Amino acid sequence: MKKISFLLFISAVICLCPLSLYAEKNYEDLEFKKLKKAKEKIDGTAIMLKAGLGEIDSGSFVLDNQGIAADKYKAVKLYRPGKPKELFNAYLAKDSDALQMYQNYGTGERLKRTCEKDRGIKVWGTVYHTSGKNYPVAMVIDKIQFLRGSPKGNLRHSITVSNFENKSSWRGQWNLGDGFEEIMTNALHESGWFIVLGDKRMRNEAMDEQDLGRSGRTAQGKKTPKIGRMTPAQLLVKGAITHVQNSTTGGAGGINIRGIQLGGSKDRAEINITIYLVNSETGQVKASTKVVGKSERKAGGIGYFGGGLSGVTGGISGFKRDNVGKACEDAVGQAVDFLIKQLENIPWQGSIVLAKDDKIIINRGQREGVQIGQQFTVGSVEELVDEDTGEVLDVEITEAGTLEVTKVKEKIAYCKVVEGCEEIKKGMTVQPIE
Repeated sequence: MKKISFLLFISAVICLCPLSLYAEKNYEDLEFKKLKKAKEKIDGTAIMLKAGLGEIDSGSFVLDNQGIAADKYKAVKLYRPGKPKELFNAYLAKDSDALQMYQNYGTGERLKRTCEKDRGIKVWGTVYHTSGKNYPVAMVIDKIQFLRGSPKGNLRHSITVSNFENKSSWRGQWNLGDGFEEIMTNALHESGWFIVLGDKRMRNEAMDEQDLGRSGRTAQGKKTPKIGRMTPAQLLVKGAITHVQNSTTGGAGGINIRGIQLGGSKDRAEINITIYLVNSETGQVKASTKVVGKSERKAGGIGYFGGGLSGVTGGISGFKRDNVGKACEDAVGQAVDFLIKQLENIPWQGSIVLAKDDKIIINRGQREGVQIGQQFTVGSVEELVDEDTGEVLDVEITEAGTLEVTKVKEKIAYCKVVEGCEEIKKGMTVQPIE
């Protein structure tokens, strides 16, 4: 009996090892143009790069000796954006999340635009040296992330997701809102166009850790969580699930969200959700919409495919294959598309935190999407306040000059003065030039 238990344990370890290795993979950020020069040096290296996409099955199989063959993988070609002659083979495992996202992204003109200059998709995977003549590398793709042009004149805002209240008549499904809150948080993060903060539950847990560290009952050091350092949310997303239809044909199977069984493999599912985008400073609703997620419709460019959700398990290979899951995926894709579009109408600004001699630093950086060469208007801001209510009606900026970004770090950016050197001072407001 002990021998059998030991063998089962060894088998489990062997099965779990690839998953552990995958989870611990560190991806190196590598420019597309450096791949050809790297050759053997990067063989077997996990990398992230920006690439244009080719049609599925447009590539050939050059990694057969490593088990990358047509019975298990789909082939594509990855292109250097703006350089259509620079390309190499890439592969996506069949039935993988990455392949599903690739297929949902579309074909034709939409796919071709990813190959244009200053466009492209973020691609994560392992690159191999193939000794080929034209382009001696190939890549096995783990994950892709769709990029979009930044909304005109705007950069990233911090955002958090509140609870999605379940107002549907679905009996016993009161925890459905918690599951959708988790899904929306993950989808916003995957979109790449927001600074996504943890939901209320996550933030409360973080504050509990801060309080514990402050109590003196833990070891004290530089890494002890400090009070007053949490990033505030500029935007708040909340919503309500108003209707759930998950059983029209009596199918079996389904998924489980925090102990709640949803849907079935043969059913057609539909979910109706109302979404609100709220300004956390004023409490005003900036925008709202209603979305209807349907299981038979493919999700949009962002979509959600079920990875990384601790609360979601599945009786039919997980969330992404269940009909209710597909309806949720469709609804979330629509909701995130809607939220990104609203950024054009939401003012974005930062401040000068240092203005000394020729050194000027602003309090916005890579996290907010600031890039080298970007220009900002700088000046003093005056708030127009309603004397009756105390509400800020608008702001007026008195321009003092123009800045251009020369160096970017995570939370700050170094700038040079293009106009108005003597008038620019610490504390002034900066706004992106459209």
